Order: sequence, then C-alpha cells, then structure tokens
Amino acid sequence: MINWEIRHEVKNFFENIKNKRVLDFGCGDGRYKKYIIDNNEYTGIDVDESGHPNQDKKNDIVWNKKKLPFENEFFDIILMTEVLEHIENVGETLDELNRVLKNNGKMFITSPFLWKEHEKPYDFQRFTSFGIKRIIEQKGFKILTQKKLVQNKLAIIELVESELNDKIKLNQKAKPFLFFSKIYYFIIKNIIKIIIKLFINDQLFRDYYIGNCVIVEKIIDK
Repeated sequence: MINWEIRHEVKNFFENIKNKRVLDFGCGDGRYKKYIIDNNEYTGIDVDESGHPNQDKKNDIVWNKKKLPFENEFFDIILMTEVLEHIENVGETLDELNRVLKNNGKMFITSPFLWKEHEKPYDFQRFTSFGIKRIIEQKGFKILTQKKLVQNKLAIIELVESELNDKIKLNQKAKPFLFFSKIYYFIIKNIIKIIIKLFINDQLFRDYYIGNCVIVEKIIDK
C-alpha cells in the first residue's frame, strides 16, 4: 500500500510539471525517473555507501554527504522520497537543498513514520507529522500540502503484510518449501487482514500512519 501511495503522489505531482530542472535527491534505483524525464531535465544523485545495493543504483552523480555539486538556485524542483531517515546531518543537508533550489522552487518529500528499521545500519531517525513540519519550516521552506499516508487500521494491515512478505523472501532459500510457505503466509496474511477490517474500529488506531508526504516551497527571505 505505502509504495503504491508514494508512487501515486509522485505521479500526480509531476503530471503538469514541464520544462523544469529536477533533482532526484537520494534517487536509489531511479524508480520515479519515468514520471519526470519526458518533460523535464532530470538529475539523480545518491551516495556511494548506503544500505541500498550499489548494483541497483541509477544515479548520475555521487554525493559526498556535504556540499552538493551545483550552483546556487540551480533546480526548479527537488524530489526526495524515503531519504530523510537515512541522512545523518539532516539540518545541514536541508540547508544545501535550500541553496540549490530556486526561489519559489518546490520540493516533494516523503518520509516514514511507523516503519521498521531498514537499509541497516543507515537508518537513523523517524519524523512525526509535527517533527517534519518543524524542521522543514526552520530551514526556510513553506509547507504547501501535508498528508499522512496509509492511516489508521490500514497502517496495521500494511505492517503485517510487509512482515509476512519478508518471511516469504527469507524462505526462498529453502526452495522445496517455498510453495507451501507462500500458501501458508498468504492464508495467514488474509485472515489477519479480514479480522482487522471487519472487527477493529478505526478509532483504535486513529493516530497510526505509515509515512509523511509534504510538498514545500522555498521562501525567498530565509
């Protein structure tokens, strides 16, 4: 659910954006490049050392985790999906992103809240909706829209589904039992989903959600 929602939000965001310079910051495997490249000038940047396999990375430029190799106010748009949790120096990085973004330029950000540790050991923090708003505004950006992705009992379903899918991946090494483990976890997963959907009140998990999605604009007078 969460991957679908992020992809949906990114696709909608770039639908009417044309003739812009776009920085995909922490681009990873470049999964969102297809929504950008036809109408815009695309640059993907990532680090050499991370929890993401290097052979899967599709970056154009390697970042040294300090200064971005671009002039001031170079980009019209910055995309940063599921990256904030992996940044050691969040404040300094946001300052650099502010520097290379044009005045009134926009930045699209997603960041997990209720999610397990991943890409270990390069997973450093989580942001609540209030926390991400505060640090973004402190660094010279104005929040245009803010959403919580996969909320309430759907968040619990997403966590259960993700965990059981990971179990299937672990069992892939035991090939003789893979077929049976897939059936087993499929049954368990759907039983849990049905129970949660039918018998659990949304209010019980009203403050639970999987991820943040914010669209921000650079303020001219920082």
